[in-house]
Amino acid sequence: METKVQVKNEPQETSETETQKKKLAEDSSDSPPAKRECLVKSKNPPSETTILPPPPPPLQLFNMFFELFYDGPYDLTLSNRSWGIHRVPPPNRAIVLSEITFALFNITMSPSYKKQVILTDHLKFKAFVLDKLVVEKTLDIENTQEDFEQSFAEVVNMAVCKGGPNIEDDQEILLRYGYKDFYSNRWRHESCTIIVEKGDEVCRPCSYLDKYFQEWLKYNLKDKK
Repeated sequence: METKVQVKNEPQETSETETQKKKLAEDSSDSPPAKRECLVKSKNPPSETTILPPPPPPLQLFNMFFELFYDGPYDLTLSNRSWGIHRVPPPNRAIVLSEITFALFNITMSPSYKKQVILTDHLKFKAFVLDKLVVEKTLDIENTQEDFEQSFAEVVNMAVCKGGPNIEDDQEILLRYGYKDFYSNRWRHESCTIIVEKGDEVCRPCSYLDKYFQEWLKYNLKDKK
């Protein structure tokens, strides 16, 4: 009688490589997301190198004329002593030229600015007359000095409307159309253009204000007689 030998299948030994893979899988399953991501990245590093964008171009140098005007030696000859020059310190460097005016008939009032010109280090040119913006532009970067001097001369030579009737206590009727300009001692129409053409003293709205007051005055004088 032939005896059959039963062969017991013994489990095969796991190779060293498979053991490491199994351990890595167990560790990654127990690891937090950040750790698992790190393990994956270390296992499969990127094949392409990230290309950084080029650095920004250097800042544009300030205009030479502005530097010479701000720190010297350029010196602007002003038309009269009522004009002055102020230099605004960094970071918002600017040059301010202003014409000051006083209400001589009322010494209790503070001085005011009739005209103001502002030039920034980016060559922005602004002009105000009686606090109204009348000019706003950017100067020519290649011919800055000539452009500035011409623009400033135009502002200096601008003719300013003298306003309507003189300010008096019995003219409150004009409040419905105008306002009191104490520095010129005149009434001004709400739509006063401030700047007038050479040869004109009063703008059209302020001339209408004066005519309206004269008609109102005649009408009231008739009633009193």
